[in-house]
Amino acid sequence: MSRTRDPRTGCASAVLPVPNRFYARMQMKAGYQEYRVAALDSRIVEALWSFKPYRADDHRVLPDGRIDLLMRFNLIGDGRIADARPVIAGPAQRYVTVPAGSTTGFVGIRFRPGWGAACLGLSAHGIKNSALIRVEAKAALGALAIPLLHAGSTDELECRLIDTVRILTDRQSQSVQHARIIHSVQRLESSGGRQSVIALAEEIGISVRTLHRDFTSVVGLPVKSFASIVRFQRAMRSLHARPFMALAELAIECGYSDQAHMTREFRSLGGFTPSARPDVPIINLPH
Repeated sequence: MSRTRDPRTGCASAVLPVPNRFYARMQMKAGYQEYRVAALDSRIVEALWSFKPYRADDHRVLPDGRIDLLMRFNLIGDGRIADARPVIAGPAQRYVTVPAGSTTGFVGIRFRPGWGAACLGLSAHGIKNSALIRVEAKAALGALAIPLLHAGSTDELECRLIDTVRILTDRQSQSVQHARIIHSVQRLESSGGRQSVIALAEEIGISVRTLHRDFTSVVGLPVKSFASIVRFQRAMRSLHARPFMALAELAIECGYSDQAHMTREFRSLGGFTPSARPDVPIINLPH
């Protein structure tokens, strides 16, 4: 379903699937929602997402190896928002907890690995395990922050965020180095994190040392850390789809050497074990 131009915001972005989301001041759903954005380059942008807590709490965010451009705001009723402020979340190697009240809302764009920093003009490694907020995020966005800060509703904010990211992605050109690392990312994801670093370096025609250096520069994380995150996210999706699956079987299916190895990585990345998972949003990633 495509979105027609909104006469109030002038936005002609297409979002799929988004039933009953044609005009502003629609109530924001509680929980995590994710959408594919037809108007944005799918090679660069993975998803538009929104999150509204069911209750005031500290909310756990799991590492995914991506950079997100998001807006945090207060919901003031009937889809209207106040105090919108930008956040640029860097690639993380471990979960973070984000405090949020029951009237807090988030809308974000998730870039594919290796693209967020390039689009935003930032060092991916420089924002590893951190986030730019308020003044720092505004400085990174420059004049593009102004429409986002003055959005009056959740739908208007989504629309302006899409238009902002379209401007950022339209500026992109790809170097040979960047293209090689994006290919490496795709190979790691398609293999479920199993592809060895040596085989990957041979496939793209560079040394292991160069692969480590360039991967960290483009993605922001060491290649082995990214592979661990790919395995972890795949295992989390499998557990979400098949909650009663035998953990030993899951470990082998997802590329761990054994169940103990999987448990160690779950503790390291998520702060929990496979048998004692908290209620956290499960994002849709390539697999």
